Amino acid sequence: MKNSIETYFVLSSNRLLDGATVYLTSSGDTNEWNTDITKAEVYTEATREQGLALAHKSFASNEVHEPHAFEITGQNEPLGVREKIRAAGGPSIPYGEDAVPSKHSD
Repeated sequence: MKNSIETYFVLSSNRLLDGATVYLTSSGDTNEWNTDITKAEVYTEATREQGLALAHKSFASNEVHEPHAFEITGQNEPLGVREKIRAAGGPSIPYGEDAVPSKHSD
């Protein structure tokens, strides 16, 4: 992959069970999803649609929400800001209990 002008893609989604960002890790007849982007199956421009068709089987069976493809570097690092945040465990701002100011005065 390195020093190539070909574009590479990884397929991502959110797992419906817990909302975690997941990546398609297999391209056989069964779908496997993993939270580690370095384990993701890599697709080319020519194979991306085939991978999306496989990923949409998980969508149809209510495992994940709307799978999509995004461009990566040769080291499975996302090129876009959104996907960089998701791969790093995002979000980029505090949320949940961390976002609510403490009601206790210290």
